Amino acid sequence: SNLAITPGTIVFRNDIMEVIHYRPVRDRVHAIPIVMVPPWINKYYILDLDEKMSMVRHLVAEGFEVFTISWKNPDASLANSTYERYVLDGVLATIEVARAVTKAPQVHAVGYCIGGTALATLMAWLNKKSSREQQMPVAHWTLLSSLIDFSRPGEIEAFINEQSLATIE
Repeated sequence: SNLAITPGTIVFRNDIMEVIHYRPVRDRVHAIPIVMVPPWINKYYILDLDEKMSMVRHLVAEGFEVFTISWKNPDASLANSTYERYVLDGVLATIEVARAVTKAPQVHAVGYCIGGTALATLMAWLNKKSSREQQMPVAHWTLLSSLIDFSRPGEIEAFINEQSLATIE
């Protein structure tokens, strides 16, 4: 069964996720699409559960093309997947799919919870990698309830160790 209320189409998939594309319901469409990076736990539908309070439904009604990630529930085949893989093959891949589908040079990215942490990681990596000749694929980005400063992480500290914090090269 589908918990989300806004109709969308899967436009890309790999072994860790699927990209869902929501088309705007207006004739006039904004030039910059929105890429939503949800948490692994709450999944893509967390911002699309209720008709009256759906962020996805609101955005398509306002003329935005919206792309979101539906993360695969990991099984034994993904036991060796790294955080780097989720950032590059998940978040960055979704941004590239949105750019290709819409022909837009840049996207607006929105990260929620751990999805925002992954988005912030990607943005730091892209900033380090970028040059004056290469345009950043993300024009703007927004974080919702996302942990970025891990110096005092609270309860999640029990899950953080040197192995889980490998750097992305």
